[in-house]
Amino acid sequence: LFPYTTLFRSRGLSFFWWARLAALLLVSFEIGMLVTKKNRALSLAFSLLVGFSPLVQWWFAINGLVEMLVFGFLAVLMVYHYMNTTKYWKRILFALVTVECGCAFVLTLYPAWMVPIGYVMGGFVLWVILTNRKNFQFQAKKDLPIIAMFFLVLILCLGYVFLKSKDAIVLTMGTVYPGHRENTEICPVNYLFQYLTNLFTPIYDIAGMVPAMNVVEISRFFSFFPLGLILSIYAMIRRKKADSLSIILIVISFIMGVFCFVPLPSFLKTITLMNFSTNNRILPILMLAQLILLFLAVCWLEKPIRWFFALPASILMGLFLAWQAYEFSSAYFSLCRLVVLGLLVAVVTILCLTMQNRKRLQHIFVVIMAVLCFFSGVLVNPVQRGSTELAENPVVEAISDVVEQNPNGLWIVDTLPYPYINLPIVAGAPTINSTNVYPDLERWYLLDPDHSDEDIYNRYAHITICLDPGKTRFEYGIALDQFTLRLNPNDLDLLEVEYICTNRDLTTLATDEVSFELLNQVGNQFIYQVIYS
Repeated sequence: LFPYTTLFRSRGLSFFWWARLAALLLVSFEIGMLVTKKNRALSLAFSLLVGFSPLVQWWFAINGLVEMLVFGFLAVLMVYHYMNTTKYWKRILFALVTVECGCAFVLTLYPAWMVPIGYVMGGFVLWVILTNRKNFQFQAKKDLPIIAMFFLVLILCLGYVFLKSKDAIVLTMGTVYPGHRENTEICPVNYLFQYLTNLFTPIYDIAGMVPAMNVVEISRFFSFFPLGLILSIYAMIRRKKADSLSIILIVISFIMGVFCFVPLPSFLKTITLMNFSTNNRILPILMLAQLILLFLAVCWLEKPIRWFFALPASILMGLFLAWQAYEFSSAYFSLCRLVVLGLLVAVVTILCLTMQNRKRLQHIFVVIMAVLCFFSGVLVNPVQRGSTELAENPVVEAISDVVEQNPNGLWIVDTLPYPYINLPIVAGAPTINSTNVYPDLERWYLLDPDHSDEDIYNRYAHITICLDPGKTRFEYGIALDQFTLRLNPNDLDLLEVEYICTNRDLTTLATDEVSFELLNQVGNQFIYQVIYS
């Protein structure tokens, strides 16, 4: 039976990985077709810059970011097609797909991403309505029931799911993180240029060079900001005509920027829902808005800018962004990296200014974007065939042997941090300190009867447990989604722990009440059974 289980697991993981990426690339391409007036080359470039963006690739499998983008973009497309068809069976179908998009978006249940993405998608929908209202053939007797059906089915579906998942939702919303965190910090303005590091982070780590940041938290859409903003304003002045989507995206970018860089009263954050998000979640979506604005501006120009204007402007943009990169982190950006970055920005800028109605330059632009995506995004996630490396890991196999004998025995991982805390659950071992999406408050109350440390453990958390002869105590982690439990061996029985996976000898921690029997050793990994007196 094991080979079949492995086969299904591998196929399931493969579908989870590639189907989501394919869906994101496809809907991003279609959004690009709307923005670029059906320019396939630029739409392909936009699709690559979204699907293989550093942000998407570093956050690919967690927190529902890919799903939010897929269903958000798809909802925009459904509204567009609804307004541009006269066949009512299609309108009903588009409305039902929009219901699915709405439900899927809401049920990602990660407001820190949902709110800023919702602003961008809401702006897109507003633009679609404004630009298609004259062509939209509205018949009250037919369209009003469809719209009413949309809201009714959406409410019923969400109501059913919320009713079934009420406990989990209430538990999540009641957490310190992510439920009750508040965005109180103000960013330095140069955080707008964090995305510049993403060109190198898959190859060169930023550890110790960018304070309080890691490669995941610093990942962004590579937007070439402020090129899109400058170019869109110039295009509207040049054509002496305002573009509604450009204005909407500029306004949304300004709003998100204000919440990141300006101290605001709490009530304003509350009524705008920005209290559910943080600067490190708002800024990446601000870069998404700027990326869309860039492609919109390139097409809005219509006619290329002359080379004797475009060339010095491109050089200045390259020098400016290289300078901003150096100002952001002089320790990280060596002279070589600054030169590569400056050249890239200069070449992209001159193409954006001159490739209108020039297919060859547009194709060169696509190739450059593909190379950029390869180094900044594709290299983030290595290609892996099957799940053999995980399923046949010697430690996993050793844990599996124990699980076969006692499938319900509770495990903890001692000393080892994330992601090793999740290794036993790969083998089907119930593990107390695997990543807790929902806090198990009843369990932690056994160790903290007066709930004095609830602020520490009432959160989505990667939990490190360290057996310690001292008093059992909870400690804050280095990030909001972490905490450490210093656990006295005598308190293991309160958690009903039967097995421990660790990288150290536990026999020295034996007491009169508890001892540790070594069941197996794989390299420097030990598996112990807990023996109670």
